[in-house]
Amino acid sequence: MKNNKIKETICSSFTHMLNEKAFEKITICALCDACQINRKSFYYYFKDKYDLCNYIFKNSTLEKAREKENFWEALKLCLNEFCAKKSAYKNLFNYYGQNSFCEFFREELWLLLNAFYPDKSLFTVTFYSDAIFCAIKRFINEECPICDQLIADIKQNVRL
Repeated sequence: MKNNKIKETICSSFTHMLNEKAFEKITICALCDACQINRKSFYYYFKDKYDLCNYIFKNSTLEKAREKENFWEALKLCLNEFCAKKSAYKNLFNYYGQNSFCEFFREELWLLLNAFYPDKSLFTVTFYSDAIFCAIKRFINEECPICDQLIADIKQNVRL
């Protein structure tokens, strides 16, 4: 397999596995078996499975979100991604620990909010990014409402 094809296969297999089982139940060995590659090949592309899930989100959503005209459009893009792959993201949001997706996403959400509102204080950006993160986590763990409605509700209650 070519380099990009191997990386795509790893990402695709991991996402598929994440739809089926909890993040902590997925092993590198099982992932490599599903991709028909050896562990060395996996570690050539990714440090660990945390790096893999962060890479997937960064490339599928985050890069596009940074190009949006405003924070709300960027947030909508993220929410649509979470809705489209709800089972996978539900598993990621329900795993806590060092290098977890929650930790990664919370930091990226803060960076995104800070980029769109550079004039706001550190406290304000932290407060709102934490509040929005908690709302998103609840959104993921419950039935996905229409993203536009969730955005409207957050915008109505968040004054930046």
